[in-house]
Parts: sequence; C-alpha cells; structure tokens
Amino acid sequence: MEEFPYEKMEKVGLTRQMVEDLPPDTLNKLQLGQLSPLLPLTVTGPDGTKYTNFAKLHFVEKEGGIQLRIHPLLPELGDTMMVKRLDETGREKVMEVASSDLYSAGVVAKLKQGKVVEDYLYLPDGTKQKAYLQMDEDTHEIVGVASVAIAKNLQRITSDFRLTRNESQCLEKGELLTIVEEDEPITIGIDVMSPAGVRLMAGDQHQWMEGRKRDWDKYELGFNGCWMTDDDGNVQYVDEEDFDKFDIWNEVDRQRERKMQEGLRR
Repeated sequence: MEEFPYEKMEKVGLTRQMVEDLPPDTLNKLQLGQLSPLLPLTVTGPDGTKYTNFAKLHFVEKEGGIQLRIHPLLPELGDTMMVKRLDETGREKVMEVASSDLYSAGVVAKLKQGKVVEDYLYLPDGTKQKAYLQMDEDTHEIVGVASVAIAKNLQRITSDFRLTRNESQCLEKGELLTIVEEDEPITIGIDVMSPAGVRLMAGDQHQWMEGRKRDWDKYELGFNGCWMTDDDGNVQYVDEEDFDKFDIWNEVDRQRERKMQEGLRR
C-alpha cells in the first residue's frame, strides 16, 4: 500500500485517509491490480466548480512507478460502444465506435446478457489479443483477460476435479459448470473480473451469479472514518467528525458489541 499513487488519487478526490479506510477486500483487489468497486471521484473544473461522479479504478505497474487507471461510467452497450484509443499525443482517449466494427451481433448479445465469450480484446494502440471478454455490469466497459492465461487455470481445474472432456469444453466456452463433490454442489465458471479469471463457489449457478455482485455492508468502518452505502447502492465517505450527522456512532457501538460477543463465544 505504500506504493499506491496517493497524490494522483487525491487529484480525483480520494485522500490517503479515504483509501486506507476502504474495506479489506477492496484494498486486496487494488493490491492485486484488480478493479475497485464504484467509488465517488471528484474533480475541479477550470472555474473552480467541483464535479463528482462514480467510477472504478485500478493500478498498473510501470517503469516510472504505479500508475492510476480510471474506468468511468459508459453508455450501455448497443449499436455503438465506447473504446479506448491512443490520440496523436500517445494518450488514451475514450471514443465511440459502431459495435459491429468490432464484434458480431451474437457476441454483443451475449455480453449484454452478462455472459463470458471468447473473442478479441482491442487494445488502445489498435492491436488485438485473443481473450475472454465480459461486460462490467456497473460501468458497461468490456473487460478482457488473455485466453492463454485463462487456459492455464482451466487446465489446473480440469486436473484437480478430474473433469471429463465435455465438462472441460463447457468451461472453455464460457459456460457455467456445476459438479458434485462430497454430496455438495460446486459451480465453476470463468469470471474475468475475479483475480484468477476463474471462480469456484459452493452452490448452484444462481448462487454463483449472485456471488459476482459487489456486496458492501451499509457501514464499512475504518480507522478514521466510514464508507457508507445508501439505499441506491451508492457509497460515500464520512469522516469521523461527521458521524453525528449520519447517526454512525450507534453503528460503531453495535459493531463493538457484536465483536465482543463473538470473542466471548470463542
């Protein structure tokens, strides 16, 4: 965490205190180079006006240090889609293109349904890479992981669970597979958004799909503040000095009491 680009994050409204108070699983994702959940980012315009919107972020390791990448909310996938391209200065720019220029109608339909498909991921420099693709349901961005990377993990799962060729092919196509181990169902599937690219979960396919969703508690208490989720699923950061405004001290007391009771039971 000491290598996080805090100065760059502060330019979009995320102070070091806010970052360090993020839930442990979110911090773990950031350290693994994975996407964060939707966070409120604030920038100041030339006239001093502040604009706040939700976006995801992740870090990329470069020669000059850890770089910050921001993933804003994009229009829904349809006849057109938003992609990143390099402009004449070499900087990434988001632009609108016809979806049919990149993908078939069948691929677009599957992506809109939340399914994983194997096709090509188009990189900002114009090159393309064979990859498993998935649409981020929050931002509508098409995210991809190289097919070769996923293939290695699928081979490991095929070996560990002694899958048949048909079962292995089911996973390779991006479909979900439910097997039974020790009389309990386990569902396996490619999840481009997960750290390993493949996710296993005890339960059926419905439970697997539910497990893909972000699930923060209403109050995620940190050392100096709290990330609070409203009824619409939007998060905001509340400094400890403002806890009274949001009745958060009562939640602090409840969590302390719960942890105390858990300790007594042990």
